Amino acid sequence: MSKEDKVTATEVRMEEHFAIVDEYFNNGYRQDLAVMTFRPHLSPSRATSVFGAIMKKEDVRDYVMDK
Repeated sequence: MSKEDKVTATEVRMEEHFAIVDEYFNNGYRQDLAVMTFRPHLSPSRATSVFGAIMKKEDVRDYVMDK
């Protein structure tokens, strides 16, 4: 496996963020449930905070604009 074939932690995290956004659109705009689908150990209030932080990321904002 070459260096180009390796997936970085940042890429994995970014894909998770995109999946959380997709879940948000699919579940009726429930921020907490979207995050808790991928991070079930979080409380609903913490999950909502995490969702807010994810949505502030430029790559995520660009992803949402493309949807």
